[in-house]
Amino acid sequence: MDQDTKDRFDNISRLLKENMYTKTDAEEMRAELADKEDIRKLQQSMDAAAKWSKDYNENVTIAIAKLERIEHWIQNAAQKIGLEYKP
Repeated sequence: MDQDTKDRFDNISRLLKENMYTKTDAEEMRAELADKEDIRKLQQSMDAAAKWSKDYNENVTIAIAKLERIEHWIQNAAQKIGLEYKP
């Protein structure tokens, strides 16, 4: 085999080693992928976060409504007893 042919085979061999995946590479990548259990856990976490966010927003809305009622009550009470109330 002449040197030129050997160099070409070496180049092809190097190219294949650098760019081709082996069965072991594929198995390692598969091991890193999420499985059904990982996705189920992620979905449960996302559902819990969404519930927390919804509950938090509802509680904030309720708190704002309560504060508005208290503010209104204070304004009425101040007016009835003759005090000037500046919020």
